[in-house]
Amino acid sequence: MQDAFLSLLLPRFSFTTQTFFAGPFGGSNVLGPKRQTGYLHFVRKGPLVMHHDDGTRIEVDEPTLILYPKAFYHRVSAPEEANAELICATVQFKEELRNPFVLALPPYLSVKLTDLDGVGDVIELLFSEAGKESTGKRFIIDRLCDILVFQLIRHSMDAGHLKSGVLAGFSDPGIARALVAVHDFPEKEWRVETMAVEASMSRSKFAKKFHDLVGTSPATYVAEWRLALARDLLMQGQTVKAVAAHVGYGTQQSFARAFIERCGMSPTEWLRQVDGNTSKPA
Repeated sequence: MQDAFLSLLLPRFSFTTQTFFAGPFGGSNVLGPKRQTGYLHFVRKGPLVMHHDDGTRIEVDEPTLILYPKAFYHRVSAPEEANAELICATVQFKEELRNPFVLALPPYLSVKLTDLDGVGDVIELLFSEAGKESTGKRFIIDRLCDILVFQLIRHSMDAGHLKSGVLAGFSDPGIARALVAVHDFPEKEWRVETMAVEASMSRSKFAKKFHDLVGTSPATYVAEWRLALARDLLMQGQTVKAVAAHVGYGTQQSFARAFIERCGMSPTEWLRQVDGNTSKPA
């Protein structure tokens, strides 16, 4: 069941990794929300510490994988004399604002290598490639990091570390069909009845099952997902009018009202605020 579940989701909500550091590390480096991307760190040898701006920290003394699914401030530090070794990669999830994996995963995961089955050979190949100067080295390292991210997701599912919600909705074939349809055609006039047809269920059965699995009503999910998509499109530079049509609002005014109701400000004000925040140094 889990393999079928992942096979359904991963092609649609995939991710890519790009390595940017591999080797001995000493000193301190800040990584965070400025780049709007997640991070994967594999600490082959410690000691090493990940400091967070909320006061929490991850202390690593043995081989450990650390995943930040989305932008999250963290400062990596290790004593110069410790000769710590690590590999770092950015992780970009497709459709991040509405990606069920990003929504379900905690802000960060730290898993010791001894708690992960079947990754020993991947790790050895990873560091073997990192030490070479050969054709295709970067491509191979990136794909190996993809495997490590997948292993962390699977480990989190097995350990019950994932929040419910839309991820749980995709575990049911009927609810999954309705969710895929809404994601594919956000501009359609989605009502409980039309979503139930996609799921091949009666209206009452669909509404109850959707709420039980996803944790919210179909109407609330559609409204929140449309606004998540709208924020994404606004950040890409699309006009308010174009975004309103794309996410299923008949007029720019009705879109603005819905946006204000849920975000507390107009689309233009929100975008101005976001632009101001992202222009600041991390």
